[in-house]
Amino acid sequence: MKHSGKSSDLLFTIGVIVAVGIVLTGIVIFSNGRPSTPLAKTGSLKIGDSAPSFELASATGGKVTLNQYDGKPVLLYFNEGVGCQPCWKQIIDLENNESFSSLKIPMVAIAPNDPSDWSPVVSNNPMQTPILADIENAVSKSYGMLTMKSSMHKGVNPGHTFILLDAEHKVTWIGDYPGMNMTASEIVTVIKDKIRG
Repeated sequence: MKHSGKSSDLLFTIGVIVAVGIVLTGIVIFSNGRPSTPLAKTGSLKIGDSAPSFELASATGGKVTLNQYDGKPVLLYFNEGVGCQPCWKQIIDLENNESFSSLKIPMVAIAPNDPSDWSPVVSNNPMQTPILADIENAVSKSYGMLTMKSSMHKGVNPGHTFILLDAEHKVTWIGDYPGMNMTASEIVTVIKDKIRG
């Protein structure tokens, strides 16, 4: 009987440990999916600052500059690129979201890949969003993207970060998502709030 009691106590203890582990894991996953804080800056770039200009080659050919969007709000999406399926899936999800489309805010994706690297992805997953090649990460660096919490290779590549620019191309929102699991609807809700504000 004593042996049975010890076994029950051991099983109970193990059960408690497992349950606590599951809860803690859930908390970490949930919190990592959201911005760690209401971000006010990325390195030296902060809310209200004018966005650095850029000119980069597009995966579909030609060059894209920030000046092309003068007078319009723009959503910049800095990401890890071709090797990160959740990154380019986020582009597709936003493009397929009717609420995002209705905002008529152009999105530009910026990643550290050569344009040719995107060919297999784009051919199998047609995207309208310009995907720009920041091969040396000069633009990502100028926007402070290499030190964000979502970056898995800090100082080397960006992670999973959105920057919303207003019509004057001033920074109005910075959303950094280490968990890479924000839904398109959640992102749209934030953008709508910032536009109204």
